[in-house]
Amino acid sequence: MPSLDAQRNAPRYATAGGVILDWVLNAQGEAHHRGCGGNGIYSAVGAHIWDTAVAASGCAARDYPQEYLDDLVKAGIDVSGVRRMPEVATRSSFFSYNEQGDRTEYVPEGVLPCWGHCDQSVMKEYARTTRQMRDVRESYDCDPQVEQLPEQYWQVRGFHVAPMKLQSQRAIGARLRGLGIPFTVDPSHSPLNDEFREFLSWVPVFLPSREDAARILGDLSEDAAMDRLCALGPQVVGIKLGRRGSLVCDTRSGRRWHVPAFKTEARDPTGAGDSFCGGFLVGWVETGDALQAALYATVSSSFVVQEFDARYALRFSRREAEARLAVLREQVR
Repeated sequence: MPSLDAQRNAPRYATAGGVILDWVLNAQGEAHHRGCGGNGIYSAVGAHIWDTAVAASGCAARDYPQEYLDDLVKAGIDVSGVRRMPEVATRSSFFSYNEQGDRTEYVPEGVLPCWGHCDQSVMKEYARTTRQMRDVRESYDCDPQVEQLPEQYWQVRGFHVAPMKLQSQRAIGARLRGLGIPFTVDPSHSPLNDEFREFLSWVPVFLPSREDAARILGDLSEDAAMDRLCALGPQVVGIKLGRRGSLVCDTRSGRRWHVPAFKTEARDPTGAGDSFCGGFLVGWVETGDALQAALYATVSSSFVVQEFDARYALRFSRREAEARLAVLREQVR
């Protein structure tokens, strides 16, 4: 039996996903480079706002800043599930946002003019790491693997599976399903084929973005997309709508709600959807209520978007989150 100290330090929630560096150009023209990012990290931060016993897993490159992982640990996030890949250099993603909050991902040649005020070495580094990232995707499997996750990650109350290859999501989901652990899934870029349909038939909570829903189903209204996704089998479906909040449906009762975004000054939308998923996970496990889970999720996102870098939102406590939750609850329809 684990010691009392081990039990106290054991994570109650865990996430699996990407561990990368973010390069961001926001709608105001502000640039931020080499930020702590990745969907595995942002979803863990979203959960951490509500419960500090959280773990994150993923693959970090050999030169991923150790100080970033140390900062997560200092805040209470278990990163023993983050493995180093000594053969791979740092993976980076670039995001540019317009005034409507829409995001574009650029290739290096299209990015560099936007960074004219940055040191030339910074721009060259982005071009180098992005080229390497493309090579990494072709040569290495950077997804978290079931057999590599620490044992305590399979004893949590809830687990979030961030976007990655469908076979990786299925493997993790199947293990969680066998253990009876509730889990949420943010979809990969797989088409709606038989394998994906079968996976969705046993996913408890499915949390796509509006862009994911359009990619999976085609150009449908949000309500029609919700109908189609619910029919595929999940108990709960939440479609993330960006600045307009989210549309959430409990397929067991047939009830659905629009949850608006919490009004706050958004400096960097990066990670909003991932932190939404982390907050949703905690809300779902704690309450078993789809609406309450969406409220938790929306509050998590509201903290994350206020500043660059996933580590920023680690400073907020559940008490502060509860205050926003009370305000948001009155706005739901």
